[in-house]
Amino acid sequence: MPLKKQVVTMPFAKGLNEKLGDGVVPLGELTQAENVSFDKAGQLVKRGGFRKEDNGVAFSDSSLGNSLSNANFGSSLHNTMVISGQKRLFARMSSGASDRYYDAGALIPCEQENRFLNRDGSFKHGPAKVGYIFNSSTAAVAVVAYTQVSADNPATYFVVGEVRDAVTTKLLHREIIDSYTITATSSSADALYDTPDPHVCVLGTKAFIVYLDTGGSLSYSGISVATPISTGQTLAFSSPASLGFSIDADKPIWDCDVATSEGNATVASHTSGKNTAGCIVVAGLVANSGGTDGDIRVGYFTNASAAATVTLVAVTGSTGTITYSGTGGTGSSDEAVPDATSTSAITGSINVTALNETDAMAGPLNGQILITSNYDNSGPKIEFKLLEHDLTVDANMVANTAGIALRSTAWRESDSLIRVALEYAEHPAASGSKTSFRPSDHRIISFEMNRTGNQTSLANETVVAYNCSLISESFTHDSERYLCVSFTCGRRNSLSGNLFTLKAPPTGTTTEKWTPVAAGSTGEQPVNFTSDHQSGLESSLHLFRSISRVTAITASEGTISDVQSSIFSFGANRFTGLNGISNSSSEDITEEIHSASLVSVNFSPSRTFKSVETPNGLLITGGYLHHYDGSTVAENGFFNFPVFDGTTPSTLTPAGTGGTWSGRLGTYRYRAVYEWYDEMGNLHRSAPSDSIKVEISANSQSVPLKIFVPQFTRKTTGRSDSDATGVHVCIYRTAKNGSLYHRLGSKGIDGVSGGFAALRHQEFTDYGTVTDEELVDNEVLYTDGGIPMNTFVGSCKDLALHKERAFVTTSDNAVLFSKSMGARDGVNFTDIGTARVGSEKQSINAIESAGEAFLIFTDFDGFYITGEGPDQAGVGAFTEPKRFAPGLGAINSSDHMTSSNGAFVHSTRGLVRILPDLKVDYVGARAEDIIGNSSIHSMCIDEATNEARFFLTNTASGSSNEIVVYHTLYNQLTVHTVAYSGSNYGVGAFYMDSDLYRVTADGNVHKYSPKNYTDNCTGSDTVYKMRVTTGDINIAGLQNAQRIYRIIILGDYKSPHTLSVSSFVDYSVNLFSSSKVESFSQDVSSDNDPYNFRMHFKNQKCKAVRVGITISGSSATGETVILQGLAFEVGARAGTFKLPTTQTLAGS
Repeated sequence: MPLKKQVVTMPFAKGLNEKLGDGVVPLGELTQAENVSFDKAGQLVKRGGFRKEDNGVAFSDSSLGNSLSNANFGSSLHNTMVISGQKRLFARMSSGASDRYYDAGALIPCEQENRFLNRDGSFKHGPAKVGYIFNSSTAAVAVVAYTQVSADNPATYFVVGEVRDAVTTKLLHREIIDSYTITATSSSADALYDTPDPHVCVLGTKAFIVYLDTGGSLSYSGISVATPISTGQTLAFSSPASLGFSIDADKPIWDCDVATSEGNATVASHTSGKNTAGCIVVAGLVANSGGTDGDIRVGYFTNASAAATVTLVAVTGSTGTITYSGTGGTGSSDEAVPDATSTSAITGSINVTALNETDAMAGPLNGQILITSNYDNSGPKIEFKLLEHDLTVDANMVANTAGIALRSTAWRESDSLIRVALEYAEHPAASGSKTSFRPSDHRIISFEMNRTGNQTSLANETVVAYNCSLISESFTHDSERYLCVSFTCGRRNSLSGNLFTLKAPPTGTTTEKWTPVAAGSTGEQPVNFTSDHQSGLESSLHLFRSISRVTAITASEGTISDVQSSIFSFGANRFTGLNGISNSSSEDITEEIHSASLVSVNFSPSRTFKSVETPNGLLITGGYLHHYDGSTVAENGFFNFPVFDGTTPSTLTPAGTGGTWSGRLGTYRYRAVYEWYDEMGNLHRSAPSDSIKVEISANSQSVPLKIFVPQFTRKTTGRSDSDATGVHVCIYRTAKNGSLYHRLGSKGIDGVSGGFAALRHQEFTDYGTVTDEELVDNEVLYTDGGIPMNTFVGSCKDLALHKERAFVTTSDNAVLFSKSMGARDGVNFTDIGTARVGSEKQSINAIESAGEAFLIFTDFDGFYITGEGPDQAGVGAFTEPKRFAPGLGAINSSDHMTSSNGAFVHSTRGLVRILPDLKVDYVGARAEDIIGNSSIHSMCIDEATNEARFFLTNTASGSSNEIVVYHTLYNQLTVHTVAYSGSNYGVGAFYMDSDLYRVTADGNVHKYSPKNYTDNCTGSDTVYKMRVTTGDINIAGLQNAQRIYRIIILGDYKSPHTLSVSSFVDYSVNLFSSSKVESFSQDVSSDNDPYNFRMHFKNQKCKAVRVGITISGSSATGETVILQGLAFEVGARAGTFKLPTTQTLAGS
């Protein structure tokens, strides 16, 4: 029977469809649509090319080089391009300045989290100490120890031991290891030295909790966790046992660390963490032969050889004593450390740091151990000793500064130098009583120390911060050194404070400051000297003695020196609340309650940065919420708020002279606010201080106000490295017996932090010269009338805009929203602007606006809130989160974006668009093979051209980056492929002034040029191919017989190229089987008008045919061709093809 001939046309009106199998893709849809775009309905054009931009750097520190060498993120503010790279933010200047970049300040991908381990307000916890047991190179369990006392009746110290899952922190086991009665300071001058201060030391698969027991005895309890963890394995700590390392019974100060085999030949035959060699090194104060405190004993301990035991034994020959070399010397009648009584609660300390270097040096300097302690020379002084791994003295330094060493850490700076960070306080006789609340001079400094020989002064000394405490040892990431510190502004019970991760300045400098790269929420800081000191004065409690050891938990080794590690973890605690009690002297006091926690600092967050452009500046996520004002990048808001200095928190006694109150005697109240104007003219204001009351009872009295200044800020009046902050302390006062606060005056804080010898505060005196009549004409404090106060947003991971507000996801998984953004004001967040979905452990992976709804995605579900939110007075609210998409979680490493018709989110079910009515449109389903398991590092949309672009992540060397393009008007998908060499893969993309830019990891920016048709990503032009492939076309129906005589390609010639056409028949899986494939190529160098090309088929008899078109060739540097469609001349008949017996089922 003759076949019926017909012509079947296929206009190129539809795009990619990978959702269906190739054999059933509808006619007109494509299985490949590479490097093409929809210009008009029914035609495909060649995509534009990416052109490399100049990346020169000017007006910046010479260490940054003359061009950007790496990048990880890009964005824009108005018409200014900003690129993150080299741990900085660079901004591009105007074309008049040759489009050069300048340094806008430090910007490091980072997230910091301080997660509660045991939040129980009925107990007061000391800082947790944490050690990790590894399964090969993966952290398996965390062993935790901390001191616990009753919050209401602090009479007994309890040593708590826990085992937790290393990743989820889920509690696996908990028990009380030991306990003993707290000695009151009223009955013993040395009572505050008698605290357990447990440490966790890991040796292989065994962890040991070492702590101070009664009578100057060091005890320990061990636990063994075999890895991989086996079925039926149990957990239990061993009974407490004596370490056999006696120290002074009166002032039992001590410390320990794990010394690994990195350069330490003494411990090389023993096992430490992650199955590397090492031992525990212990140092403690002992009574010398003269009967006074003055000598230090140092020794190594290792696990007993029996595999099943958790028993520590001294390493033979390692335990010895070294002596102070100060004027007092061994046998002096003066003690090297002070008494700690109810009027002077400063305890001396010994600090041990094992320099576990990865770049093992030759010679005896490998494996050095630093001992920090005090000696006596007309009062306590500070001494440092560097020991060889065999515990002989290599170097000795005597610090001339009078003071008590509290905590220290150190790291290798060169073959000849180490750098030490030291926290110390002044001699307790000077201040620090109950009435003064704290010593006048309490600071952290850093300095250099020679690795051999004696030294009598601190070299290249710099102040890290005042009134701050070291809470972690130093750690290294990507050649940078970091410390974590806790800061309380003012005195204990102040809710103004923070936890900071600080980056050290470059080696050798004494002028650059330590930079805060991450911070927490204001008021959630761990315990520090400020709070612990007053607790010792009033409650005989001393829970904060030593720093926490840091573990790198994402590298092949578990030491802090692993420069390739990205997550660093250590134990701490976190402020929980305040608790009023009556102490042993029947005084009513208020104690801070801290609960055990785990701090993690992650330098490879899932989402590197997210930014949003606001009328008030560019907001950027990271270690805290950043604000770029067109000049420099700084913290958004203030790390803390002002605190008045005074003998009581709420009242102040006026001075006797200088005032001119003239019959206006009465009660006045004061509050303070930090203020700063950015480059755009926006006013940034902190939360106000608590109110302080003053009774003016004489005309001549004056009011001397002292306000603690912020220890950390990146707000400057000029360049990012300027010392001039421009921050002012603004004072507000009421009228006599009034309640409304009006602006009284202000004073800058520039230079105060480094220049004041006393409490690091600014002073402002009110002489009463501003009358009440004049005062009430001044502006009112912004919170008066019930306006919510501004708060600080710490470490955060996501951002979005919705209803003229900024929304941010914090690292502890709260969603915060700002006040409505107004002109000439900063972007301000408040305590009432919070939405939560579940607990802190429920990860929030994406947030975005979808019309009237705001979307929140967890790992597993999608939620939404609606409404207008609170007004400026805090009246009103958004709705509570409601689930609208169960089972539709978001990928936390992918970007998201809003559009005029919904929000695009990379979900656990693929790329979706959430429509304004909350229906889910699976727009990415037709590109599911290309997207696969890739994350989407950037999403961009051009509403004018109706094109949304999704940039897939690929970091393989010498490969290509794929960009999925969704045409929102035609509802079609295509894919753009951009090849790269080496590691110059894409890391970011954004629009600026309607132009699309692509950022690559080598520090280059590439502008999309619709009318240039080659990629210039490496400095030379690269031709890319257009590829279009149909599905399997079966005109007669699935498996029916047909003949394909020929095809005709219809297009519009634009420039020279090579046209290649291939056909594949019979649903062939192997598209390159010689019997199934026909291919033809022709160079096209001129316009045939019309652009028609015909291809005859040899394999005419077939069940289906697939056609592929490739436009390529060295000449294809232009627009080449507009493809409009295909026409097939076919013949079909009813019935199916006969199949061979090998493809026939039995019985058929």
